[in-house]
Amino acid sequence: MNLREHLKAASLQFFERPQERQLLLMMRTESMTFVQVVTVRPDGVGIRVETKLPLVVPVHRRLAAAELVARLNRVTERGHYDLDIDTGDIVFRIDAHALGSVLFPGLLVKLLSMTLQPVVRDWPVLEGVLLHDKDSREAIKANAERIARLHEEQQRAEGTKERPRKPRKPDEKRRKARESLQKFLEQFEGGTDASPKPDGDRPDTGAPPAAGPTDAGPPPEPTN
Repeated sequence: MNLREHLKAASLQFFERPQERQLLLMMRTESMTFVQVVTVRPDGVGIRVETKLPLVVPVHRRLAAAELVARLNRVTERGHYDLDIDTGDIVFRIDAHALGSVLFPGLLVKLLSMTLQPVVRDWPVLEGVLLHDKDSREAIKANAERIARLHEEQQRAEGTKERPRKPRKPDEKRRKARESLQKFLEQFEGGTDASPKPDGDRPDTGAPPAAGPTDAGPPPEPTN
């Protein structure tokens, strides 16, 4: 079983129960500490990750706890809550059908996070119903509205932040192509054309035209 090496590589401290094939971890959040248990099946083809709630449901609230667990499981995408009606313990668990010997570290850490996040998310509901006799349906609705408000506030905060724009690097090839095109167009717009033109199209320079063979005057008279 290489789960020990994976947890050590992730800098996670744990305790081991060899006979039960279990690893115990203490996971701390901002205000609470949860116990997580990783159990390897006897055949080695699956593991179970559980997060235990740090409370025991009083006897007179266990029926309400059973209703709460059923309602929470309906709105939970992965994993599920489990209530021990005799002891009052509640855990959130996820089962992974994979060989423990070939489980890669990223998946194990992901499973630990996936079993902790729902408990932290639903803790106001669990505390309100189990310890303060609140209605489970109303508590779940209020918690969902609270999470939606926090999500909207986070989106607005991120939208108001001005992200510095990175200076755009000039494209050398495009710059050279534009310069070549500009030079080419200047030959027709403002440049001089060196090609020969007909006599009628010659520009007037102000000087008389040079004398040609027909402009040499009358021929000389013959002498006797």
